[in-house]
Amino acid sequence: MCRIAAYIGEGTKIENIVYNFPHNLEVQSYAPKELIAGNVNLDGFGCGWYNRKVEPQPAKYATLLPLWADYNFPTIARATTSDVIFAAVRNATPPFPNELSSVQPLTLENYLFVHNGSISEYEKSRRKLENDLPDKYFNMIGNRSDSALLFAAFMWQLSELEGEGRSISTALRNTLDWLGAHLSESDRSANLNIGISDGVEAVFIRHEIGGECNSLYYNSSHKTLGGGTLVASEALDEDAGWTVVPENTMLQIKLGEKPKLSNLK
Repeated sequence: MCRIAAYIGEGTKIENIVYNFPHNLEVQSYAPKELIAGNVNLDGFGCGWYNRKVEPQPAKYATLLPLWADYNFPTIARATTSDVIFAAVRNATPPFPNELSSVQPLTLENYLFVHNGSISEYEKSRRKLENDLPDKYFNMIGNRSDSALLFAAFMWQLSELEGEGRSISTALRNTLDWLGAHLSESDRSANLNIGISDGVEAVFIRHEIGGECNSLYYNSSHKTLGGGTLVASEALDEDAGWTVVPENTMLQIKLGEKPKLSNLK
């Protein structure tokens, strides 16, 4: 089970999101408080961010080192500013291998994607799920993880939408419907904390399909970040603004707007 932290708002240094809190991702890599499976998150760290003045596609840094052992990233984090930042520390849950391509956030085109959770008995469901994808989206799966499958399915569902109906939130809801229909046939479950951004909007869900929800919080009033919104698996400090995302809920955040919550069931 991974731990994630994200920020959407006015530009801030990456170190403010990854390091500059008492219960930051570095601490959560070795001393998480709310994991529902596993004990630590030492199987890699990744960070993605946007600089849309240069290009619309996000940049990404990834390593198989635990965050506390990474010599290089602190200097990058001090020198890099962005208004949309996704970061994650990883617990490589069997049967998924510990490989660099599995370190999140995942990226494709203009999108950042993080997934904290799992599809139960995924090796038994994997072939049927993958076979349902059109060739283009099957071929974009970059590793064996259920997270990569979910990202491919999301991109497929997004491609099916047109005009005013094309949105991250609708594509994500359709992805959940598709997955839920498959899992109901085999009586399997999934816990699905997912975050997706295109650099302007970010959508997060705290969701389960017949299972248990991982923890997820947001804070849109933190005094140190000038009106931006923080999202994290575990509250990063004791600030009173941290709010639990209710179970089976979508959190939508657009630059310059207040967060919006909506029910998924």
